[in-house]
Amino acid sequence: MKREIESQTELIRRIHRQAELTPDAVAVADGRAELTYRELNEWSNQLARYLSGRGAGSETPVALIMERSAWMLVTILACFKAGAAYLPIDPNYPARRIRMIVEESGAVVAVGDEDGSRWGITGAVRWVWLEHEREAIWRQPASNLPAGADASNLAYVIYTSGSTGKPKGVMIEQRGMINHLHAKIEELGLSENDRIAQTASQCFDISVWQFLAGLMVGGRIEIVRNEDARDPVRLLEQVETRGVSVLETVPAMLRGMIGSLEEGDAGNAELKELRWLMVTGEALSAELCRRWMRLRGETKLINAYGPTECSDDVTHYVMSRAPEEGEVEAPIGQPVLNTRIYIVDERDELAPAGAMGEICVGGEGVGRGYRNEAGKTAEVFIPDRFSGESGSRIYRTGDLGRWRADGNVEYLGRMDDQVKVRGYRVELGEIEAAIEKHPAVKESVVVARGESGGEKILVCYVVMREAAEASHLRHFLTERLPEYMAPSVYVKLEKIPLTSNGKVDKSALPSPDLSETDEPEDETPRTSVEEALIEIWREVLGKRRIGVEDDFFDLGGYSLLATQVASRLKKKFQLEVPLSAVFETRTVARLAEFVETLIIEEIERMDEPEMEPAINQHIEMNKAFAKPSGRA
Repeated sequence: MKREIESQTELIRRIHRQAELTPDAVAVADGRAELTYRELNEWSNQLARYLSGRGAGSETPVALIMERSAWMLVTILACFKAGAAYLPIDPNYPARRIRMIVEESGAVVAVGDEDGSRWGITGAVRWVWLEHEREAIWRQPASNLPAGADASNLAYVIYTSGSTGKPKGVMIEQRGMINHLHAKIEELGLSENDRIAQTASQCFDISVWQFLAGLMVGGRIEIVRNEDARDPVRLLEQVETRGVSVLETVPAMLRGMIGSLEEGDAGNAELKELRWLMVTGEALSAELCRRWMRLRGETKLINAYGPTECSDDVTHYVMSRAPEEGEVEAPIGQPVLNTRIYIVDERDELAPAGAMGEICVGGEGVGRGYRNEAGKTAEVFIPDRFSGESGSRIYRTGDLGRWRADGNVEYLGRMDDQVKVRGYRVELGEIEAAIEKHPAVKESVVVARGESGGEKILVCYVVMREAAEASHLRHFLTERLPEYMAPSVYVKLEKIPLTSNGKVDKSALPSPDLSETDEPEDETPRTSVEEALIEIWREVLGKRRIGVEDDFFDLGGYSLLATQVASRLKKKFQLEVPLSAVFETRTVARLAEFVETLIIEEIERMDEPEMEPAINQHIEMNKAFAKPSGRA
């Protein structure tokens, strides 16, 4: 039965009420700061008035170019109170991509943690630098504002990968957002006792409910920093120490968490407070479910599925027991609150149970469409002729599925070239369009291939006009695309294989040898730390030959593999090596220097009786190596 859902005023009204009932209860914590419900409410009131004065208002996207933090949550609520929508942008994106999204969105106000000149944000966009303008913000009245939006107003815009070569902005209205918050509250039984982990990138649709659902019931939002959220061991430690009761992750991270628990790397993480583990973003293997339930059978597991275009999750599959041994993947479940799922055949008719067809979504969560892309919107947001409700629409997901006999939907793959990589939606055409802008590239084809560990990697096949190193191609792309969209492997071809009808014959593309790489200039380690690092890189990257000056990311590394390097370094040297060090140093040589510095600092902190043996041990370990040569 359909349940009427109020507009965004319900979210704001509930926060107002919570600020009155439990003003001193912590609403959000980010590891650096904690804000009470009173502070969250009053500060968002003040910022809302300030943003309104800068031009934010109804149907206006406000670009938030800032790291996830308690202040980001203040800013999201301020946008709603000003009647505006928010547009989340990762400040670590390439500057030209950030500028393109801001310009494409039509945002007239942008909010950031620093000066907008870093990304070249100029022109008609009014920049609000929070730290610089905080005094002016705090001079605004802190009293509650009247409702700034109704159910049909825009709530947020999230830009996703686009098949045409540029990202497309998905527009979600207040009714869809609020409906999804209610779906999570009801399914998970959320209350004021819950601590919800906010782990997802602000550009990932699951971040919306992670930020907001708990606030509607007086719960506490625990924002986990990127360096912890990307590392399975550190994430488990955060869940344990913060008493997290609800955690959502992607299968790639779940695999790392399970491995850490099985191998004992997670220390004393008993996860006693964890009630729910949600998995989303890509297909969930039944084997992963079985492994998790052997470890933590008392924590309920949900497989969640949903496109950004439909306000996030549209189905949930709640597992009360482990999947049977014969099952390969967990089903995606049944529709959530006020949502309809259709399986449509090639004639655009409803497919019978058991028959494969396209998964289409109807109901409250269906978004408005794509910003400034009327043609693409009309193509996939179409009238819902199955519901009998005048004016209702369905969204064609492009996913294939079928109804199982038990009433659950089973996901069966894609109809096009869209793939999921570590939970992120990637249109392969956007990568091809970007790489073909390189003057040395004539043609390209990008495909996703599975690694032995079960994760997908992107492989780029290129036909060259002139010689160019794979590292140059990668660096060219990282100036234009987010890190997760950069191919891990480049294969040069004389020509792209085609089928008889002129289409790319992907089955004829050669399988790359992921274990081999170009011959390193200098493979010989010069210290014991370099030797240990080379061995770790070989294990993580699956490469036989690693040179001390090879670039981790040019060898096919990516963020999740970087977390494995950091975790193995911690295990090897009993040192906390930040994930950022792997990203910034990039080579064995430079990372070894960083680790050597940490080792020396650790020795210097020792008591005198312990210091001399530690120094002697460090010297002894390096005796087998030649004296290091000078480094650039």
